[in-house]
Amino acid sequence: MLSVFVTYCYFLGLRNLTVIHDAETMIRRTEPHFRVEHIDYGDKAVYAMISTGNTDGVFQFESGGMKNVLAQLKPERFEDLIAVISLYRPGPMDSIPTYIRNRHNPKLITYKHPLLEPILNVTNGCIVYQEQVMQIFRSLAGYSLGRADIVRRAMSKKKHDVMEREKQIFIHGLADDNGTVEVEGCLRRGIDEQTALSIFSEMESFASYAFNKSHAAAYAALSYQTAYLKCHYPREYMAALLSSVIESQNKTAVYIGECHRLGISVLPPSVNESDSKYTVSSGHIRFGLSAVKNLGLAFIDAIISERRVRPYQSYYDFCRRLNGKGLNARSLESLIKCGALDHLDCNRRQMLSVSKTILDDLEYERRRGGGAGQISLFDMGSQSGQNEIAIPDLEEFPLIELLNMEKEMAGMFLSGHPIDEYAPFAKFVNADKISSIMNTEEGRYRDRAKVRLIVTVNKNKTQLTKNNKMMAFADVEDRYGTCEIIVFPNVLEESRDALYAGAVIDVEGTLSLKEEEEPRVLADKITALPPASELTVSAPAPKKAPSNVIDPRRPQTLYLRIPSLESREYRKAKNLLEIFGGNTRVVFYLSETKKQLLAPKSLWMTPNPTLLGELGYQLGEENVILK
Repeated sequence: MLSVFVTYCYFLGLRNLTVIHDAETMIRRTEPHFRVEHIDYGDKAVYAMISTGNTDGVFQFESGGMKNVLAQLKPERFEDLIAVISLYRPGPMDSIPTYIRNRHNPKLITYKHPLLEPILNVTNGCIVYQEQVMQIFRSLAGYSLGRADIVRRAMSKKKHDVMEREKQIFIHGLADDNGTVEVEGCLRRGIDEQTALSIFSEMESFASYAFNKSHAAAYAALSYQTAYLKCHYPREYMAALLSSVIESQNKTAVYIGECHRLGISVLPPSVNESDSKYTVSSGHIRFGLSAVKNLGLAFIDAIISERRVRPYQSYYDFCRRLNGKGLNARSLESLIKCGALDHLDCNRRQMLSVSKTILDDLEYERRRGGGAGQISLFDMGSQSGQNEIAIPDLEEFPLIELLNMEKEMAGMFLSGHPIDEYAPFAKFVNADKISSIMNTEEGRYRDRAKVRLIVTVNKNKTQLTKNNKMMAFADVEDRYGTCEIIVFPNVLEESRDALYAGAVIDVEGTLSLKEEEEPRVLADKITALPPASELTVSAPAPKKAPSNVIDPRRPQTLYLRIPSLESREYRKAKNLLEIFGGNTRVVFYLSETKKQLLAPKSLWMTPNPTLLGELGYQLGEENVILK
């Protein structure tokens, strides 16, 4: 059955299918008989990992809100994964607290009518899937399969006129002009009108957002497969995952950070070990050559093919063997600067100093035919014609220059990071991480939040404003990601000298979050940092209290305006708040009595966009205020 679900996913064109395939291919190098379709879908270790929220890189389970739900649910079977994927959506989300409660306390499960039990027992008494809606219409009201599907579609498209008519048919039934009963209706089947109306309303409230189970099961199959691979084959899986986001520096930085958490090092590229994509090497992950600039796929294939004959022994050995197979000045420079030749016999300064001479000599030899008896300038006195050349004795470049070379050719720092030595200072000032402010799904930060970053400048672009003043747009990064800093004229005047490529700066600013745009920081103050050794770091500085950042360390209050504690709005809000535990206070404003009531701590929460968005949908955005 699961193979059918996964086949369905292939039609969705998901990137994760490629990740699974690539991971599987790497695993087969050591386990030839491994097949992902043969894995155990009841593996306790996989469910334990999912339950702890260590699901970065797991399909559908990466967001902060979903991690929270999984930690509370603690799934133990595949059916739980299908349900949670279906429930974590507007509308069905209301049922999450009930589903979790009933999942852990089966004695609390109740049914509005006994006919519902065989339909809802698999989902702990909650209506979760579109198929269940159809079953309810058939079992409780006697609908045909075709008519039940028509009603399901009407619900999903919010056709109110159709739904009002079907409500009456669901309760009272339908007869033709001759009195022949076409639909029995709930009353004829012994279900009272109030119960029937309650059941219909419950179906109607979420059907427009609900998954059909087959769709959710296909997604859950991919979620489980990615979780299984991460749990049991973390190196192969993370290598495949990194290959899938090779064009995204932010995602790459996040997943490299997850590798470090798992105790897996991401090693720099190597002509003797790297493949085109990220691969497993000596128990760690090796950077892929296709992520390096100026290396065509044909040349990468030539590097890999030639080393299979025997590993490259020296810098000159590499150049000689790849000459005429795509090696040129640009590709050689890229390999040197990214560190792919570091493990040979020369440092980068030495290799760059003789690269032109070597290429010229090899080209001269090639043009002369390269046949037996031809001796190059480097081979004088050598009978074999393959002696190593004389390399000038030069010291290696300073670390910062090596790192900048890597950044230039690979798009990221590989053997370290320019701000590594500033880590104590960043901790001292409680600097924010770029990966955290860029991850809008986690919802810790809101628009206009005050942030502080310790970053290095990648590039800086200036332009004139309408008032003929200069402003700047700077691309910056820390160990965890990249973002854009907008520097308005007044701030630029004070910090112009600090904004150059390679500079390490301290940025205090305001976060700008807009729909369909990457988060950006509007700089309020920029300070050029001196060498890390000159910075004083003692006791941790107190974190300033920004006004709009969602930070559990800072007192905040969520105000919800509802008619009363007996209202539908209160029940909806209560269900949602029970999902997201936390330390942010919740105050209900009762519009009917004009009173404010502090919610019990069991309803305090951790704000995130999913929760706030759903509260806004259920109560009206004007009735949800976080301040």
